[in-house]
Amino acid sequence: MEKLLKITTKPSDDPWKESIEKFFKEFMELLFPDICHHIDWTKKPKFLDKELAKLIKENTAQKRYADKLIEASLKNGKQTIFLIHIEVQGYKDNFFTKRMFQYFYRIYDKYEKDILSLVVFIDQDRDYCPNVHNMEFMGCKLYFEFLTTKLINLDWKTLEIMDNPFALIVMAQIKSVTEKDPVKRKDWKISAIRSLRQKNYSKDMIKELLYFIDWLVTLPPEIEEIYIKESENIKEEETMAYITTFERHAMKKGYKIGFDDGIEKGIEKAVFSLLEIKYGEDIAKSFFNMAYSYVKENSFDNLKNLIKKASTREEFENLLLN
Repeated sequence: MEKLLKITTKPSDDPWKESIEKFFKEFMELLFPDICHHIDWTKKPKFLDKELAKLIKENTAQKRYADKLIEASLKNGKQTIFLIHIEVQGYKDNFFTKRMFQYFYRIYDKYEKDILSLVVFIDQDRDYCPNVHNMEFMGCKLYFEFLTTKLINLDWKTLEIMDNPFALIVMAQIKSVTEKDPVKRKDWKISAIRSLRQKNYSKDMIKELLYFIDWLVTLPPEIEEIYIKESENIKEEETMAYITTFERHAMKKGYKIGFDDGIEKGIEKAVFSLLEIKYGEDIAKSFFNMAYSYVKENSFDNLKNLIKKASTREEFENLLLN
């Protein structure tokens, strides 16, 4: 019988805060599209974490949420303060809406600007989503309402086909609180890697997204080892496919290997990737020129066979020279 993970929430939510800072526009487009439309994205938002820390002092040992304070410009020329609150807890908290109101009036007292209070619930309780704080005493009334979104209630199939990178972070969060089977968690992470590599994202963006996915969707050590091996295999498969594409293109052009600028650059990249996957970046740099010359004189298939045979740097060097 497969061992199931006990789903727990990490005490620190720094990666959530980091992800919002790195992907603020994408975050707003996905979760608060009506507001996103009014933001002037030609002007860089200002993140006010230090200012927020001074306004809101919390017991970090018991903290179950993350907050971002962001100043942004609207298309109408006004500046607006965004308080983004990531609520982790899934149980009913009678003080939650009060806490949101306290945040609001402290921030307003400091800045005296329009404030948008946004809450993202990332737990697995589909019904827990309070959005109003009200008070009444002898005819005096207070009604405070804020905007919310509940990740687990978003449509999974819609998230899968979105071209918004933040959708993958949302899916990782949903998977982290709903999937207990470590093998299925691993399988989803592998599918996420494949999906990422099919999109036209930069290498840096892919690395950042994988960092957030790894942090959110944890695996036990024995499954983690399998995940690492499978993710490495994906990279190798794609490199081989990449090489094959350039070989076919070169043959159509009538070259033995292909020497126009576009093809040659692709070949260089493919050769280096082959070496890096097997031996690491340092050795790839050391042997690149020799390996590239070998390919030009022979073929990619021959180089691939050499790399498969040689398990060490010395063996590869001997095969390459002979």
